[in-house]
Amino acid sequence: MTLTFLKDLQSRKLPPVIPEGITAAQWPAYREQLLALFSREEYGFTPPPPENLRAKTIMSNKQAWADKAEQRDITLTFGTPGGEFSFPVTFVLPKSEKPLPLIVYISFEPFPCGKYGPIEEIVDSGYALAVFFTTT
Repeated sequence: MTLTFLKDLQSRKLPPVIPEGITAAQWPAYREQLLALFSREEYGFTPPPPENLRAKTIMSNKQAWADKAEQRDITLTFGTPGGEFSFPVTFVLPKSEKPLPLIVYISFEPFPCGKYGPIEEIVDSGYALAVFFTTT
């Protein structure tokens, strides 16, 4: 199976990730070409930030998740060419004096894996969490 996969991959004539003979001086320009390729073909481009972004706090609990974090339920609203758009976001912010890295999780419900996701473990590991989700 591995040999079949390798032959199939080679038949596609994909460019090498790092071309043979590239120098350190050439790398920054080549890196920009790769980023443009992935943006165009795979991931898309980041749109500009929306104008008139508004946040409305719906709920705030400063003793959430075994009193290790603050949980904030917020509605974000901004204008689009098709009209206003709003969506709910839940933030879980560990109690910390320093800025923490933030995990952004896209979900179909307010929490990853429902109410039983690894939220406390994420907080214990020193990460903040933002979950945005669709509503019906």
